[in-house]
Amino acid sequence: MILCLLIINLASCGGREPVDLLILNASVYTVDDDKPWAQALAIRDGLIVAVGASAALIRDYEGAQLDLQGQMVLPGFHDSHSHLVYGGLELMRCDLSAESEVDGLLAHPDHTRADHVLAPLALNPTGRDGLRLP
Repeated sequence: MILCLLIINLASCGGREPVDLLILNASVYTVDDDKPWAQALAIRDGLIVAVGASAALIRDYEGAQLDLQGQMVLPGFHDSHSHLVYGGLELMRCDLSAESEVDGLLAHPDHTRADHVLAPLALNPTGRDGLRLP
């Protein structure tokens, strides 16, 4: 009988399951009416494979850990889209977002291209509508 218990105990000590990321010490809103809040998530291949208490997930899973120190995690669908006409027009302008000084703007290689014109905002750091360069 003792031998059987020992074998069962050793069989259950198979190690922790590998995951890509453990998000720990968070306030996770689960959208589950029976258990609306959790502390941790285990993620593998971009999918949530476990939700629960931080200690339980650390015990059962191994992988990179991200301690959110109580920050909230909310589920959501994130829509990344572009209006084609406006997106195309933006691609035709020179990107000066990394420049913060007039000298840098004037030295930018794109401003000499015939198909690009410096926007008034780039020439006037205060810009229209009170906008300022970064």
